[in-house]
Amino acid sequence: MYVARFTNSYEQLAPGKLYPQHKGCYNGCCWRELWSSTYEVLTHPVWEQALKWVPTTGSTPPTGAVHGGVRSDCNHEIIYICRGYVNGSLVLGKFHSGCGALLPYGGKEHHVSSCEVLVWTPYG
Repeated sequence: MYVARFTNSYEQLAPGKLYPQHKGCYNGCCWRELWSSTYEVLTHPVWEQALKWVPTTGSTPPTGAVHGGVRSDCNHEIIYICRGYVNGSLVLGKFHSGCGALLPYGGKEHHVSSCEVLVWTPYG
């Protein structure tokens, strides 16, 4: 599973999960799991910083959270990359202020109370 994103049918550029064997990326919006065969995959372009998963609860992103997209329906609010568990499965999804973590799984988008948010941290 890889971190990826695409602009979904709701015009929201949102992070999600890429499974190469499914030949596409999944993200969530409006309580649905959406799929696309056109997507962008996260790579690590910043050599001065490392990526790290930081445990988070609530609806405030941690300092240094990686921008994963924007909400078109909410003044272009930044969406961050997160992961958490739904029905015992580790799932990649989105995190935004005021709502927290939303994870696409099984055709639906699920709200979870705790997750890990991907953040930039200095090396060393």
